Amino acid sequence: MSESSESSESAEITITRLNLAAAVEIARRAPDLVAIEEPLEIRVEGRSLAVVMRTPGHDDELAAGFLLSENVIHSRRDIFEISQCPSQSTDEEGTSKGNVVDALLADASGIDWKSLTRHVFSASSCGICGKATIDSVIGRIDPLPPNDGERISPRLIAGLPDKLRE
Repeated sequence: MSESSESSESAEITITRLNLAAAVEIARRAPDLVAIEEPLEIRVEGRSLAVVMRTPGHDDELAAGFLLSENVIHSRRDIFEISQCPSQSTDEEGTSKGNVVDALLADASGIDWKSLTRHVFSASSCGICGKATIDSVIGRIDPLPPNDGERISPRLIAGLPDKLRE
């Protein structure tokens, strides 16, 4: 798949469209627009609090809403500043990904850090949400091996929803 970024929220990729209704299976390459999803590490006073998945953009607002829902803050006045930590999140080329934000509070003395420690079990997700840092996940995941030429029949894939209904 080739990617060319449309915006931070979406990207155009090349897909293969299959026409399984035709007498002969017809495949054609076509562009498609997909939503981007990346992890965001939320820190408070420099301490990692959580990682959430999100479509990039409006990260400050997302972090503020998260802090409100976690009872870290009670109003907008409780936040001194929310800023990106560009040096903390980079890709292979060293380019900033902007996937870490740090919230500085007007008064952090009353934070109960123990109550904010996450102990999350999830059986049906990628495993990112609920982690304390992005590095705690990325560093231990091995990349997928290259495709060895095996191919699943498009007709098999197209028939799976019917099999589930049986």
